[in-house]
Amino acid sequence: MLVPPAKITQVIVEGDSALAIAAIKNYSQDLSKVGLLAEDVRLVAELVSPVQFVRVPRTCNGVAHRLAKFHFNW
Repeated sequence: MLVPPAKITQVIVEGDSALAIAAIKNYSQDLSKVGLLAEDVRLVAELVSPVQFVRVPRTCNGVAHRLAKFHFNW
């Protein structure tokens, strides 16, 4: 199982890429690399719905950048 069962009532995914967030929210067929990746994200999101995808400015997304930097410094 990709996502373990949990008592999560709502998930909000924030991203600073307007292109990525728009692609995830767009349910029309898109065979580009971004479109295929967005489809995978939507499929996983269905496992933990409801999920909301929100674009935020990069300055508001600092925690995610610090976590990613921390992860890749191992």
